[in-house]
Amino acid sequence: MLKRVIVSVLVFAIMTSFTVLPFSAADSVKSEPVDGTSGVPLGGIGSGAIKFTAHSGTFASSEVSPCSIQDVKDFTVLKDTMLQFYSNRGGKVEASKQLKAVKVNGRYADDAIYPIHKVNFGSINDVDINMTAFSPINFETVDQMCYPYAFYEVKVTNKKASPVDVSCAFQVRTETGAAAVPGKGFKTTSGDIRRAVISGSSDSKAVVSLGNDDGFFATGKCSDKVSGQVNRNAVKLTLAGNETKYIRFVYAWYNAKDPERYYYTNKYSSADRFAEEGLKNFELLRDNAVNLVSRMRASNFPEWLKNQTLNSLCNLTNNSIYTKDGRFCFTEGQWNINGTMDQMWHARQIIYMLLPDLAWKELEYWARTQKSNPEGQIHHDFGTPATVLVGWDDKQHNDYRDIDKWVDLNCAFIISVYEAFMATGDTNKLDYFWPY
Repeated sequence: MLKRVIVSVLVFAIMTSFTVLPFSAADSVKSEPVDGTSGVPLGGIGSGAIKFTAHSGTFASSEVSPCSIQDVKDFTVLKDTMLQFYSNRGGKVEASKQLKAVKVNGRYADDAIYPIHKVNFGSINDVDINMTAFSPINFETVDQMCYPYAFYEVKVTNKKASPVDVSCAFQVRTETGAAAVPGKGFKTTSGDIRRAVISGSSDSKAVVSLGNDDGFFATGKCSDKVSGQVNRNAVKLTLAGNETKYIRFVYAWYNAKDPERYYYTNKYSSADRFAEEGLKNFELLRDNAVNLVSRMRASNFPEWLKNQTLNSLCNLTNNSIYTKDGRFCFTEGQWNINGTMDQMWHARQIIYMLLPDLAWKELEYWARTQKSNPEGQIHHDFGTPATVLVGWDDKQHNDYRDIDKWVDLNCAFIISVYEAFMATGDTNKLDYFWPY
């Protein structure tokens, strides 16, 4: 137990003791990148996720919660989904049908460290192309961290004195035929998983176009005729000599197959509404995500410890469940069991510190499912496999095995309530849990 407390304090100190850097400064922090990954799972808590594999330029998604439930078996590659690029400098057109990370000194130039993914796409027509993708981070407004969206900011820099027209497109395959969101992007309104891509730019004069025609590779613009299952959202702008601008995309989804399983369905009932909400808060959520990484990277801890600590937070996206009626828990990773009180005993401590309201919600779930026979016994889990999730007050549900004599589960619950109180000072919550 002492070791657990020491590690928890260490993580808390790391996360809270450094001065928050502005985005420009955070962007300049240098550190050893993580290499050879399939990307960072990006998405809201209890919403599912999407990943970008930089070396192949491909996307994979698991737009369900948790991301690896038994009947889904991990992320599925999104066919025909990719980032594309166009440029025209004085009549010289250069384009890419699929942006991929370049190799620098023998390794792919991407840095996958939750909750951000930085990728260097190299230079095309003397335009440097870099991307920062991220999960939503806002510890002050937790609901913004629980929506089904992921964020992509493409930084384009003109390396020459002459002007150049550039355009970046996000092409996505949807389950059903798409419809336009005029001047913003496209969406689907039918099917089990509904998707949307909404775009914007730091340049107010940038032109957004939509469609599935190949005119993009000739002019940087689409026909604005959205149809079928494969469409692109393109943002075109002009860079003056040595100028830098930003192109932004928000990819969002909505799981219509099982809306009761998702907290976000309390807010909106369509993917495009979440994408537009994300675009409105794009800079705030980006700065929070980048600053979280920068504060850790600015420490003098070993690189492996920085990376391992931050990447362990990917469970906020990968293994979280947050239902419409407010039940909140995590799954035990590949073991596919919901809750697992004994495994969460230590892991819960960082949740108290970063997201205390969600920590209290999880503890309430344990309290309300406390067994009446034998009286007071805390369950091991909330159901297995992960597709099974018990109701708020299901006291006598079956655990993955007989746990009636597991005394550590009760100890874990009691100590966790105490630790949550010590972290938050919330006497109302302490009064609520006292009878249990």
